[in-house]
Amino acid sequence: MARTAVNPTVLSTPSPQGLPLVEMTAEDGVTWKKGEMAFLDSNDPDPVITTGKTDVFCIFAEDQDTSTSSTDVWVRRLVPGTRLAMFVTNDGTDGTAGSLAIGTAYGVYGKSNVSYVDLNTTSGQFKVIRVMSDASDYDDDRKDMDAAPGKVEVEFINT
Repeated sequence: MARTAVNPTVLSTPSPQGLPLVEMTAEDGVTWKKGEMAFLDSNDPDPVITTGKTDVFCIFAEDQDTSTSSTDVWVRRLVPGTRLAMFVTNDGTDGTAGSLAIGTAYGVYGKSNVSYVDLNTTSGQFKVIRVMSDASDYDDDRKDMDAAPGKVEVEFINT
């Protein structure tokens, strides 16, 4: 049975208070889902909807289901050292965790309001720490090495 990918899950942050919550003016004419990653476009957060983004800045803290008109929105600013669980894609096609190299930093790919680690971009901000099935003997994702989409633990590094 195929798994359905969801947006990244924050596993840990360098601060016990979690990721900083910041109010920003949104990019005009876009929508997103909570947990989707964003980059700055003219100092406004814009959802990642392209391949291999390497300038991710934050995670949207709320859904935006209708097109924005320069409204204020809440985001969680990513800080170096943040650990996340992310699903894997290869330029839009479900990828396996076994295709990623531990220790390599990858970019982000956005598809259908979900942010993935993109194994097609090997000079990004998300360093692979381990395959999620290696995180626990009792994890439901034991076959992550061969499952598509695979799931990995990554660390945000600000490049």
